[in-house]
Amino acid sequence: MGALHARLHIRRGIGVLAAVLLLMSVAPQPSALADTAAEWQGSFTAAYADPAVVGLDQWSAVRFVVSQPLQNGVSAAWVVIRDAKGVAVTSCNSGTECVWNFNPAPGATETFTAQLSTARNGQSVVIDTAGPVSVTDIGWSGDFSYARADNPSPAVDVATYVRFGVTEPLNLAYLHVNDEMGAIVADCSQGVECVIPVNPSSGEVKTYTATLRVYLDGHWVDRSTRSVTVTDPGWTGTISPDTSNPGFVQANTQAWFHFTTTAPPYSTTINVYVDGALQASCGGNGNAT
Repeated sequence: MGALHARLHIRRGIGVLAAVLLLMSVAPQPSALADTAAEWQGSFTAAYADPAVVGLDQWSAVRFVVSQPLQNGVSAAWVVIRDAKGVAVTSCNSGTECVWNFNPAPGATETFTAQLSTARNGQSVVIDTAGPVSVTDIGWSGDFSYARADNPSPAVDVATYVRFGVTEPLNLAYLHVNDEMGAIVADCSQGVECVIPVNPSSGEVKTYTATLRVYLDGHWVDRSTRSVTVTDPGWTGTISPDTSNPGFVQANTQAWFHFTTTAPPYSTTINVYVDGALQASCGGNGNAT
């Protein structure tokens, strides 16, 4: 009988222990919700972003500072940082500062607030709030540094290059280049220069416009434009009789007249008129027969 009584006490003790363990597993921890002998007293003293403005791939530390340690050995408090939608992004229950390290999307501004809570009469009570604190990512921060042609007036059949430069390597930004008809000439998304080889036809005027597009807050945005004009002046030489090689008439049937030019007559035809009538055309060396 004594042994049975002892076993009942043991089983009863095991049952009580199991109930205590179960209660501990589902109930809030003392540091979170239980009343303490001395209530935690404190408040936020600072809220800021370090830095508040960042560039591409840069991080900011959003900081909320409290007046005393969240755990002081007698009582406790905790901080919850939330985004603009109210979603908790992090929480802290020790120290005097709660920090959320954050990298915004390019061109986006994100805002955060914080709640300071402690236990009062077995309940979690918000005793202070701080914020909003904003962090802005300005995205790619460059711009045009120059727009030019190596030779804005190339000679006939001579190519040149149109160049658009930017202040820093393109990153989530690109240069979109069109000609005067709107046709796409180039899209450049790397480096600090976009180069287009051009060779206008004789007498042609070509204009190239580059649009700098930057990815900001989920969209491509036109930041600025630059234009460059290239003009082929056509043949710019002059023609004159070749006095050292005068023309002559052969057998009363043919005549030779020699002319000189100051530039090779590329893309140019020299016409010879006699009494107002076209008699001959030539190119190349400028000899007319």
